[in-house]
Amino acid sequence: MKHKVLRLSLSIILSLAGLFFAFRGIQWTQFLEELRSVNLLWYVGGMFGMIAVLLIRAARWRIFLLPMGKFRTYDLFKGTIAGFFTNYVLPFRMGEVVRAYVSGRFVKTKGTLLLPSIIIERFTDGVSFFLFVVVFSLFVDLPLTDKQLLIVRVGLVALLAAFAIVLFLYYRLRHRISGYLEKKTGRIGNFLEDLHHGMLALFDVRQPLKIIFYSFFLWFVTGLTYWAGIQAMHIELSFIQSFILMVTAMIAIAIPAAPGFVGTFHAAMVAALILLGIDKNTAASYAFLQHLIGLIPICSVGFVYFLRANMHFRDLRTMNDER
Repeated sequence: MKHKVLRLSLSIILSLAGLFFAFRGIQWTQFLEELRSVNLLWYVGGMFGMIAVLLIRAARWRIFLLPMGKFRTYDLFKGTIAGFFTNYVLPFRMGEVVRAYVSGRFVKTKGTLLLPSIIIERFTDGVSFFLFVVVFSLFVDLPLTDKQLLIVRVGLVALLAAFAIVLFLYYRLRHRISGYLEKKTGRIGNFLEDLHHGMLALFDVRQPLKIIFYSFFLWFVTGLTYWAGIQAMHIELSFIQSFILMVTAMIAIAIPAAPGFVGTFHAAMVAALILLGIDKNTAASYAFLQHLIGLIPICSVGFVYFLRANMHFRDLRTMNDER
């Protein structure tokens, strides 16, 4: 309990610090004027883009679940968006657990059986995002000096090579790792064993080309939602620069924060836009609206499916205990 209180307190402090950085010293009259001038067509398009991202995620998850049976993408989408909804409104990022339980109710499968596939799916997210950043960095002019740019690119390629070596060694040692984990007990041991089984499933995944396609397409469409926000705000940035914002946001979201990534997301967007030469008032307005591009559709639709699965917020305590 004390550990959770400490985590929550630290998250709130980080969020408040992020909000202080993002909105400190801005001119509120200009901020409100920026909000009033939004192009609603582009803005709503960005919201639909966020829904599309979760549909792509559900379609990819369906492939990971093929060894368990054939499930409808739409049913998995319901659970996925319900899980993201809880990440926006509740602490401790319980979305993946909720996603498993809600999806299980729609596909008539125990949620605990779906959890390992979600773990490996999120691992795939990390790998594909890293690869996306590496490829992206090789072809885009970043706001860095030539020397800094060279260091970044060499570092990313080196990390990619190191990751490939680690993955190869993991595959070669997989049987020894299985034997070692079989001797472990407790929650941590069970978690590591589930993660290991997920890794083994990744080596034997069906339709790997589809997994690769969906993974990169997912990040591309996510970048499009940031482009939609730029167009809605009439900000003079290029299509490529919108992906710089997307990459920055994804890194910021990984930082512990209050529910909904409040503060850390806003600070990251403002910092990135200032580096790209955008006025802080405009940057703060963009950060505020871009956050809502995800929050509004995901919370609206996700809450509906959360209720349609006959879930209640009191059920989350039981889920949290089973994590």
